[in-house]
Amino acid sequence: MQLYFSRRHADVLESGKMKVLLPRQLRVSIRRILDRHSIYEPPDATHEGPRNTTFLEAERELKDFYGEDWLVAHDSECNLVPVNFATFIDRAKPANVFDALEAWMACVPEERAIRCEREINQAFEVHQSPWRIVNGMILRVDSEYVHRGIISKAQILMKEARFSGPLEEFQTAVSLLMSERPKDAAASALKSVESTMKAALGTRDRLTFTELLHRLIKSGIIPKYHGEFHTHFEKLALGVAQVRNRPGSGHGQGKDILEMPRSLAEFTVNLAAVINIFIIKSWLEQRPCKQDGPKESA
Repeated sequence: MQLYFSRRHADVLESGKMKVLLPRQLRVSIRRILDRHSIYEPPDATHEGPRNTTFLEAERELKDFYGEDWLVAHDSECNLVPVNFATFIDRAKPANVFDALEAWMACVPEERAIRCEREINQAFEVHQSPWRIVNGMILRVDSEYVHRGIISKAQILMKEARFSGPLEEFQTAVSLLMSERPKDAAASALKSVESTMKAALGTRDRLTFTELLHRLIKSGIIPKYHGEFHTHFEKLALGVAQVRNRPGSGHGQGKDILEMPRSLAEFTVNLAAVINIFIIKSWLEQRPCKQDGPKESA
C-alpha cells in the first residue's frame, strides 16, 4: 500500500511546521478535473446512470489506508459524517484531500494520470497555490523556477527513461526535505545520483561514488566536450558526495547531534537533480533508437 501525503509528513503537520491551505474554489477545481479524467461505467441493472468507477476505487484505497469503513468529513454544522469521495475532496482536511488526490492517481493508467497532473498543476498555479503534483506525489514548490527547471524535470526524465530506482530515491529526497529532515534528504539525493550512474552503466557492482564516476567518464557516456570538462564535472558531482561525508546520515556523528542547515540540503537536492538530468540525457543521446529502460541496479 502506498504511503500517502498525510502520513509521509505526519510529524511536520502535527507540529505546525507544515501548513496546507486549500480554498473552496481550488477544491472544486480539483474535484472537477479528477471527475473529468475518471473512468466511467455505463448504467446497468445494478445502478442508474453512469458510475465513476475511479472515484469508487480511490475511495476503497483510502479506506484501506486509513483503516476505516467510511470516509468522514465535517458537515455544515461541524459534525463528522460519512461522505463519498467527491464530498471528501470538498470538505476533508487539506492534507487528507492530498491523500485523495494521490490515491486517485494510483488508480488510473499512466497516460491518463499524466494528462490529469498537467491540469491539476495548472489549477494550483491559477489559484496561486505553492503545491504541485509530480509523478503522483504532492510536493511543495518554494520556487516555481526551481520546480519547473530542475526538480520536476529530473523526476519526469527519470520516469521517462525508466530509471525507477533513482526516481524513488530522488522523490524520497524531495519528500524528506519537505518534512524538514535535511540530513536524510541530502543522503537520499546522493543515493539517487549513485543509482543513476549505476543504471546508466548497467552495473550491479558495489562501487564507491568516485569509482562509479570514473567508470561513467571512461565509458564515454559523458562525452569529451573539451579538455577540462571531465575535471570540472567530476568536482561538481563529488560535491554531492562531500555533503554526505560531513557528519550526519551517511556517517556517525559522535556524541553531539549535528544539524545540517536546510539551505545546504536544498542545494544538495537541486545539485543532484542537475547531475541526474545530465547523466540521463547523455545516456539517452547514445541510444536514440532504444526504447527499453536500463537494467535495474541493486
